Amino acid sequence: MDCSFNANHGKIGVANFILGQTQEGFNEKAADVNEYGKVDVSDYIGVANYILGQTQEGFNEQAADVNSDGNIDVSDYIGIANIILTGSIYGNSTSNPE
Repeated sequence: MDCSFNANHGKIGVANFILGQTQEGFNEKAADVNEYGKVDVSDYIGVANYILGQTQEGFNEQAADVNSDGNIDVSDYIGIANIILTGSIYGNSTSNPE
């Protein structure tokens, strides 16, 4: 499995995400844990704080479970990072690796 990060793909993914041109089936509300209307680093930090037991007011647990496995954990934290960087919870891939 290639775990390298392609900077150009990341920049394109972020630009497309900002412009609202994400991959088919992408639901940006799924990761908008603070419900500010966009997915950004504050959502990423919110999930980190949740995992550490420091839940912020207004935290949306359903939105934080970005991989819909019923748990909010490091895989959701990584998923939000991938959404921010590439527009996909799976990073540079367009499909679930499972």
